[in-house]
Amino acid sequence: MGYKTSFYKIVAFGVSGSVAALAGALYAAHASFISPSIAGVLFSTEVVVWVAIGGRYSLLGAFAGGIIVSFLSSYLSTITPQFWQVFLGIIFIVTIIFFKDGLAGIFKKRYESK
Repeated sequence: MGYKTSFYKIVAFGVSGSVAALAGALYAAHASFISPSIAGVLFSTEVVVWVAIGGRYSLLGAFAGGIIVSFLSSYLSTITPQFWQVFLGIIFIVTIIFFKDGLAGIFKKRYESK
């Protein structure tokens, strides 16, 4: 095709590494503590929940999903300390079943129809 795919792969890897580094720095500043256990499976699945609820097609949707899930985690853990993860899981499953594009997909469809 004439494109130097190795160049584009290197640029994509560099940009994604930079975004991941920025996200890690912002998380460390927010949490005031960081350890190697944060990079485990539990935190990775939490990030997947953020993106699924917010929307996977836009960065703003994923950001909004992170804020919503963090707020819901704090709120639900004060109301029901034993079952807050169950309620969060139910919200995740309902979002996946009924809103396949996340919350950002709802707004995207609404503005495309006008």
